[in-house]
Amino acid sequence: MRNNYWSCSIFANWIRGTAKPYSASSKGWRQWRVNAQTAHQFRYWVAEELLDEIQNFLYLPYDLFNNFRWYVRNRWIDQTYALVAHKDHLKRGQWYDVDGRFIPCLFDTLVDFVEQECAHMATWSNDKYKLPWWARINIFLFKGWRSKEAGLENLDWQMSLVYGENDGIKSTNKLFGKPTHQAIAAKEIKALYTWYTDVYWNRPDPSDISGWSAYCDSKRSKSGDVDNLLDSLGEDETKEEKIKFSKILKALNKIEADYEKEETEMMIRLIKIRKSLWT
Repeated sequence: MRNNYWSCSIFANWIRGTAKPYSASSKGWRQWRVNAQTAHQFRYWVAEELLDEIQNFLYLPYDLFNNFRWYVRNRWIDQTYALVAHKDHLKRGQWYDVDGRFIPCLFDTLVDFVEQECAHMATWSNDKYKLPWWARINIFLFKGWRSKEAGLENLDWQMSLVYGENDGIKSTNKLFGKPTHQAIAAKEIKALYTWYTDVYWNRPDPSDISGWSAYCDSKRSKSGDVDNLLDSLGEDETKEEKIKFSKILKALNKIEADYEKEETEMMIRLIKIRKSLWT
């Protein structure tokens, strides 16, 4: 894939005799092709077919290098063949049980989608997010540009899309003026992204808010040894202390269960919108 195609250039419009739309619905593209071919069939072939073949021949050395560059990036940097957590969430070289990998691997991939792919789409129509010079050169670039602000702004734009005449929907249709499928998906993507970045990593530790940490600290000061502490928790206590211990443990288990339920719900929601995670 190239940054520009000669068949989409101003020169191609001049050869073809009909300007190619910047964007259009499926119906709009079909209609444009019919009109352009009907007006100048040979000139259409030159602009749409011949120019691409000439560009492919002249760009062959660049294409070979670009394919190598993208292989390196996909294989060792972006690792697009796998779901990989950010290194500040799962430390490299450390062991993590499978259960502990699901949330970071799934949702860090979602973060990359928003802050890289959606952010890149924002640069197409908003000069505020013009790519830095090193990203525009795009020759030896192995590290992708990312922006949280641009990604979220692109999602906000997608969320504003409604069905209209450009989609072939007439004003009498019940879908007219309603959010498109893309808008609904973007709203869900933003909700999941926000939960993961603003809520998930900022949730208080269940041991702290249940009182379990304070209880263990009070026992540790008496036992001194951690192994002895674990063996003696809840034992050799008065009736009142045992009731307190039971309440703390019950609170801890409930908070952990609530967290687990929330995480499961969010993972299911993410899986349900997986077909919308593409650009």
